[in-house]
Amino acid sequence: MWRSSRDQPSEAVSQRRGIRRTEWLLVNPHIAVWGLAFLHWLPAILSIDTISRLGAWIATTAGPRTRRHGRAVGNIARAFPSLSADEHQRIAIGSWENFGRTIAEGFIIDKIAADPARVTSTATDQARAAMQRHGGAIFVGLHYGNWEATVIPAVRLGERPMGLYKPLRSRHADDYARRLREDLYPGGLLPASAASLLKVARHVRAGGSMCMLADHRDLNGTTVPFFGSPAPSPTLPAMLSVKYGLPVFAARVDRAEGARFNVHIEEVVAARTGDKSADEASMTAAIQSVFERWITARPEHWVWFYKRWQT
Repeated sequence: MWRSSRDQPSEAVSQRRGIRRTEWLLVNPHIAVWGLAFLHWLPAILSIDTISRLGAWIATTAGPRTRRHGRAVGNIARAFPSLSADEHQRIAIGSWENFGRTIAEGFIIDKIAADPARVTSTATDQARAAMQRHGGAIFVGLHYGNWEATVIPAVRLGERPMGLYKPLRSRHADDYARRLREDLYPGGLLPASAASLLKVARHVRAGGSMCMLADHRDLNGTTVPFFGSPAPSPTLPAMLSVKYGLPVFAARVDRAEGARFNVHIEEVVAARTGDKSADEASMTAAIQSVFERWITARPEHWVWFYKRWQT
């Protein structure tokens, strides 16, 4: 139907509507389920590298049109104030590319894990100590490179990690995604909850290992410095480490080229004073310090659009 110019939405309103439509496509639960099934079927006709490139193209096309892009650029400017605005934009676009690749690769992570050449591990002394230790251990990762591939080398070497994750909003999509990842966590893959924490505690006390991403905002956690600003951070890894005397190992996944990765493991060291609260805060700060160092080296590898510093 024809409408007068008075009835036409303004350019700003149209732009906001376009942004909302783009964000709706990214988070709608039904779209998510269909996307999961479609992407898991794609390797029948496309290579893993092509699927990874497809994810990069979608994210770099849609991501900068969303409100999250502005948040990402603002966070990058906060972390790297000495860089130019053009550099902030460049890092943000690189972050979207890595994010898109990782999401697409996550839907076929079982197929990536089945290819020994796609995920390798840096054979450092600390990595060997982590795999050859006696007793339990805490492994922490971050949304960097392809974080989904973090545990693959450890499982190949006989580790039986228990994983904690934040469930997706859609129960159907969450069930689908969890089934794809279950084989990567022989100790169990559990949604973060009070009941899961009890299972994790029993698992590590019995000599097992626990894995979780620990670079997100946790309003119930401890506020520690992150890129020079206070950031509420997960305390669970530090709590388990201090309570049971367990080592903490940080792991990152470097994207080598396309959909090929190298996993790096490093022990996180923090002073122990005997004061439980102080030691937990010290370990939490040490974990975030390792993450900050890694992100500084390759900032486009990290996901910048989270509300990391909001309290």
